[in-house]
Amino acid sequence: MTPPRVLCDTNVLVSAFIAGGPPSRVIEAAIDGRVELVLADPVLDELERVLTVKLGLEPQRVSEIVAFLDGLACARVGVSAGAPEPVSGDADDDVILACGGDARVQTIVSGDRKHLLPLVEYRGIRILTPQALLAATFAQAVPACTAAAMHWVNSLVLPAPCEGGEMPLIPGAEVRGKELSGLMALGKRAAGAYNETGT
Repeated sequence: MTPPRVLCDTNVLVSAFIAGGPPSRVIEAAIDGRVELVLADPVLDELERVLTVKLGLEPQRVSEIVAFLDGLACARVGVSAGAPEPVSGDADDDVILACGGDARVQTIVSGDRKHLLPLVEYRGIRILTPQALLAATFAQAVPACTAAAMHWVNSLVLPAPCEGGEMPLIPGAEVRGKELSGLMALGKRAAGAYNETGT
């Protein structure tokens, strides 16, 4: 079965590198080959701005994060010419939806409960939280756990791994996993410094 193509919103990528939890597990799912990560230029632009300007991460470190994501992604999509269809009530989020459509992704992953998640779906593209994506992906990978995994989707609680349900690593996954851990450590330190100073 071909892994689903997934586009992550900026808030998911930022959280993946500064907080861990479900957003970082989405990145791990891409490393393991359970999803195909698609990057959107406006998402990466905002990611760089947040990590550099708001969280104070060194530009070189931010470049390493972007390079890591570029190396992991199966595709990268830019912004289409012309204004996007007004759908979400937020122009920036409408651009993300348009990018997802252009890239033919199956899912947009977001933590935006004001504009994106209430849509549920856009032109056949599911809009899910990281928790819901992981549970749905888990259900596809381990058919024996489908009913339980769907329960977890509805309750937005992540499933514990089922016995024998570990996914084999794709080539280079172990190295990428270690790289992700290192970048996350840097992001968490930057977030901690930001919280202490409040700047």
